[in-house]
Amino acid sequence: DLTAATAQGVAASRPAHVPPVIDHPRVFRIGDMGYGGQGGHGSGAGDHGVPSGWPALDAELAGGGWPRPGLTEILCDHVGIGEVSLLLKALRAGTGSSMPQAGEAAHLLWVLPAGQPWIPYAPGLAQAGIALEHLAIVRPKSTDAALWAAEQGLKSKACRAVLLWLGGAYCSPLSLRRLLQAAIAGEAMAWVIRPAIAASSPSPAGLRIALRPEAHGALQLDLLKRRGLPPGKSLTLTPRVL
Repeated sequence: DLTAATAQGVAASRPAHVPPVIDHPRVFRIGDMGYGGQGGHGSGAGDHGVPSGWPALDAELAGGGWPRPGLTEILCDHVGIGEVSLLLKALRAGTGSSMPQAGEAAHLLWVLPAGQPWIPYAPGLAQAGIALEHLAIVRPKSTDAALWAAEQGLKSKACRAVLLWLGGAYCSPLSLRRLLQAAIAGEAMAWVIRPAIAASSPSPAGLRIALRPEAHGALQLDLLKRRGLPPGKSLTLTPRVL
């Protein structure tokens, strides 16, 4: 019987065991590409963005805010133009009056570049709502040490966010990949501030923003890369310069 033989052949070609679908935030699935997470890592609550405090910016970001967990690159050639104010809402969330939920990390780690005399202004940060007892600042002697410190902070699960200034130092895509992986492992946010020229180099960061100062304290944001969204969008904000 041809029909019976065909049915037997189809049955024989089927695998003896079909593996179950694995639904885990660390498992990469092709269907997750473009969802808004970092490189398709998960589709759970961690993929929702942390509000930046700037509605115009949140409207242009996948997930409605800064990716967490994830890596964001801030590209600018000047310090003190408002780059910290741009991040303030996300930095202070879970520290001051808005305490984190049980089991959620509250600490912030800021890694400053070697040889950079500038330091954050503590009274200004406190006035902005950042609890200084949750803020740790390290000043490594080399770029390698700075990258190491940032990576350890991210994957420690003790830090909600890590802010790394690299100054003019070169940072390889592999080093950035390690930071991204550490952020995912520690369920943290990572921001890396690099010179504007770094925009021409490849990066695994899901979000890349170039900052340019404008008149009257305004700041132009060029969204060079947005996970799941087209690049090239620009907008102007007026942050408070600390």
